[in-house]
Amino acid sequence: MSVAGHLPFVPVRLPTHRWWAGVAVTLVLTACAQASAEPPSTKVAGERVERPELPLSVFESTTSALTADTGDLPVATPTSTTSTTTSTTTSTSTTVAPQPRPGAEKVVTAVIGGVERQWMLVVPPGTVESQRLPLLVLLHGVGGKGPGMRRFGFDKLAASAGFMVAYPDAFGGSWNDGRPGMEPLAGTPVDDVAFLRELIARSAAEGADPTRVAIGGFSNGALMASRAACDITDQLDSVVLVAGSGPLDMTARCKPSRPLPMMVVFGTADTVVPYEGGQVANHAGKSRGVVAPVREVLDIWRKVDGCSGSESQPMAGTSPAVVLVRGTGCGADVLHYKVTGGGHEWVANPSFDTTAEAWRFVSSHMR
Repeated sequence: MSVAGHLPFVPVRLPTHRWWAGVAVTLVLTACAQASAEPPSTKVAGERVERPELPLSVFESTTSALTADTGDLPVATPTSTTSTTTSTTTSTSTTVAPQPRPGAEKVVTAVIGGVERQWMLVVPPGTVESQRLPLLVLLHGVGGKGPGMRRFGFDKLAASAGFMVAYPDAFGGSWNDGRPGMEPLAGTPVDDVAFLRELIARSAAEGADPTRVAIGGFSNGALMASRAACDITDQLDSVVLVAGSGPLDMTARCKPSRPLPMMVVFGTADTVVPYEGGQVANHAGKSRGVVAPVREVLDIWRKVDGCSGSESQPMAGTSPAVVLVRGTGCGADVLHYKVTGGGHEWVANPSFDTTAEAWRFVSSHMR
């Protein structure tokens, strides 16, 4: 049978096993075609699968864990590979890591001016051998010992700021601060100005910076610090006097080489070292000489430091009442904390802390 315009149809018989193979191929191709024609139920290809966002509180609560694992911290990308990459095959230089300086409390003994002298040097932990540290020298009162000044709490403050602290002993229990009529507690008076110079020089061998030094003291120690301010001004950055002023002839004797920040804390009712000057109370049967009034000491330093005047400001909430008398127009600060009705003491209470104020002054005026 034939159809017009077409070739006659001739049936072709395939072998039986080949016919079943052809049927299988046809079924597979038909299934694929149907699958490609249907839209996918879920779009995956070409899309980014996002993880659900965590609330901020989750990151805040896991901050310490992330910080502890350096694999979770971002790594800075060098801006220039030529400046930050070092070739290990061609470089011959060796980088030596800074050597840590162990914290220590050292008792130093030295013969100075023919007399054996001693002081404790407190070295803060966490610094390196190549680092020069500021030095704070604290002088005790009559009859005391250097380490006794540690009770005022400077060690902790100095350690956190990387300061060394020296606590020297006065020879025979008293400093030769230059007061007329003062008797030494023991032996012959020694040259304590030379001693302080030597202490600073020897502390430099332990890592102190001899160009960054502050000195402070209480009572007889304050009077010695006052003398040091006049005689070794070039080696000091600031001075703190607590319950101590200066010798009676201070105006004639004190010739500072340059301006120097000065802080004075003094009780107006001090019966040991009079606020208004005069005879100091005897100690152990020995005359302690006479001192200048506090106002004279302040006037000397306001003049040296170029102050044009002064102003008074009561400190709110202090008990006993403390008035801050500040020099104005000064080239170097002159501060006086006038403790109204205060005695011969290192004032330390919730309303006024001498240590805190002294540390703020010293640390802010270190070169």
